[in-house]
Amino acid sequence: MKKLIATIGCCCALYQSYAQDSTRFKTLERAENWEDIIAYTTAPDTLSVPALIILGIAYHNLSQDNMAMATLDKAIAKAPKDPRSYFQKGTLLNNMQRYEEALAVFAKAQDIDVASRHYVGMGNAYRHLNKIPQALEVLTKASELPDDDGHANVLIGEIYAERNENEKALAVFYKVKDKLLKDGEDYQIACIGICDLEIKEGRHDLALPVVQELLEIDTINYVAMTKMIQICYHNKDYINGDRYKAKLYAAQRDGNLDGELNDRFILDYFKWNKKDIVVYERYEHGSSDKAYNKTIFVLKPFPDVVEMTIQTTYTPPVTESLPYVLSAKDDKGNISVFNQRFDDSSNYDELKAAVLKILEDKKQGH
Repeated sequence: MKKLIATIGCCCALYQSYAQDSTRFKTLERAENWEDIIAYTTAPDTLSVPALIILGIAYHNLSQDNMAMATLDKAIAKAPKDPRSYFQKGTLLNNMQRYEEALAVFAKAQDIDVASRHYVGMGNAYRHLNKIPQALEVLTKASELPDDDGHANVLIGEIYAERNENEKALAVFYKVKDKLLKDGEDYQIACIGICDLEIKEGRHDLALPVVQELLEIDTINYVAMTKMIQICYHNKDYINGDRYKAKLYAAQRDGNLDGELNDRFILDYFKWNKKDIVVYERYEHGSSDKAYNKTIFVLKPFPDVVEMTIQTTYTPPVTESLPYVLSAKDDKGNISVFNQRFDDSSNYDELKAAVLKILEDKKQGH
């Protein structure tokens, strides 16, 4: 009896330790305090499976992927029928671009428990392997399961958009928008997708209410601001367009932007001669000791092909009152400079007209 009581007491203490570890780790995970999670771990073999999974995530977020993988393998060994460890390992393998291995791990998780997120993990792996039919197949399966949270359809929409199947992508994004709560990340991704594609299709009027909704949800949604700028410039509403531009410039100055948006944003998007023209504006302005481009018109006969760029260029030393000269660069690298100059306050319609004249002259062989 004493031995039995001792055994029960030991099990209770172990269970209590497991629970405390999981609770503590979850608290630290919510705070994204990855260093403290690792520092707290002195005996990983004694951790519960949920705690090991969080420890693996901590290692990954600190770029210690070998330790992350070893920790998740411990979790799998401790509970080989628990799908959570396999899911996290598959996610880690996807992040490490080891997609074939990820597929096998997600398949194992699915064998244990059929869940939408396992199919989504497989869909991500197939997508990066450029196995698009397989990706769409498993993501469609994910979207049909009771535990689907809408993310599978977001990925399906993104795949269609990448393949320039815009109407299919829009149908999916609108479906997601109607289904999800407004405060979720996937809802906002779907809305941005709608704005982007409606603008590309020339339906700025359909993009406008979606952009307005995004900015009502989050007044500093900088990506939504870029869409609003495009709509305003398309409608020649330069006063409001410039108001949003000023907000982007301020955000860039204050270090609140990242990626491409930290260097430039799309100002306008229109078609000429059945080709797309994407107009970018860069934040850099004023005097400089090196050359830079300010407003860039990119001529694209196909979505992934650049035929020519026409840009306003600052080239020191500048002796003119208007610092930017209009220049062009074709797909063979040939550069032409034109006798037209602009500054930061130049009328956009005049600049656009000058660019279109260059294109028309080139078309006519002048």
